[in-house]
Amino acid sequence: AGRAVRASGRRAAHARSGVNWRDAIPYYDEALAKDRDNVTAILARVELYGEANLRATALAFLQQALARRPRSVALLRETVSALRQ
Repeated sequence: AGRAVRASGRRAAHARSGVNWRDAIPYYDEALAKDRDNVTAILARVELYGEANLRATALAFLQQALARRPRSVALLRETVSALRQ
């Protein structure tokens, strides 16, 4: 499963670097379907929500992830940042 998650993450990063960042969404969904606690995919998805101007959705998604991984410094940092905006 770990290799499949990494492959999804690489495809998402590649799609995101293209002209239309929305192309990355299905790949992050795939990575999160395989490992819903994948912090890299969570943070990327939150950033995509931000680019789409969906700040409340991004914050709710972060809070759900933080409930599952309360000791994740990266998730805590991103949550604080989202709350400041």
